[in-house]
Amino acid sequence: MIQLIGHKAIIAIEYVVTHPESLMGHGRLWFDGQPLGSLEDLIYLDGYLLGCLQDLNKKPRLTDRYWGTDKHRLFHALYDDLCSYDEEDSKDFSEAAWPYNLTCGTLFDCYSVFAYRQDDEQGRILWRLEGDGENVFNDLKHASRDVHVADFSYERLNVLASEFENALRGVSTA
Repeated sequence: MIQLIGHKAIIAIEYVVTHPESLMGHGRLWFDGQPLGSLEDLIYLDGYLLGCLQDLNKKPRLTDRYWGTDKHRLFHALYDDLCSYDEEDSKDFSEAAWPYNLTCGTLFDCYSVFAYRQDDEQGRILWRLEGDGENVFNDLKHASRDVHVADFSYERLNVLASEFENALRGVSTA
């Protein structure tokens, strides 16, 4: 049965444990009523999903290179810079974008995701579904390929991570 921690309209985790002994299952995140991830992807819930929340909590503030950029343009600037690693050194800005990249194991294989700290209380996450309809999970085939942007509270993120960690601890001791 699919479990929900948090509120989809704000921030939440939707998950199901399919292999309790290894804490594997299916899960995705929700920000501002927008899903991020696929419930068809088999993942390590503690390593990929919980680890993702912990990594999200550590993202830095934007550097001057990106500061003041419109949210949607910011996604494209970070994406372009991250992809510039194979160009000549003077055009390689991948290290500037790397701190904002949110990978989370296979959880985001079909996505490009970036996040950053706005201030001590708020963060922002930006993502886009990548690939065509043939190369994604069935539950993502008709999903939007637009850039999604959501703000979140670090207080809520920490509560969510703590509740999820406790839920997983309960599964592993059952």
